[in-house]
Amino acid sequence: MREIGVTPIYHKTRECKAKTIVNVGGAGSSKSYSIAQLLIEKLCQEKNKKIGICRKTFPALRMTALDLVMGLLKDYGIYNPNNHNKSNNTYSHNSNQIQFFSLDEV
Repeated sequence: MREIGVTPIYHKTRECKAKTIVNVGGAGSSKSYSIAQLLIEKLCQEKNKKIGICRKTFPALRMTALDLVMGLLKDYGIYNPNNHNKSNNTYSHNSNQIQFFSLDEV
């Protein structure tokens, strides 16, 4: 199995037991990347979970979080196009689902 590189942000976030976690840092500090890795880990290891990922607008979501998560799923060999519902902006795996939505849709 291929080894996946992670950052200190990933380790700190993964080890944190708090209900709410706030990651602070500048551009390129790996906040989004590390969180995406953790959510993909949950997607693969847990069962019956719904994970919501949102941004203010859908164009912003598509250009950032959606592209990042789908890219990582492909890089890790997990992505299956049959599990990606582009109409509903969801990705399902192991009885889990990631839902991508914007706050202007709510």
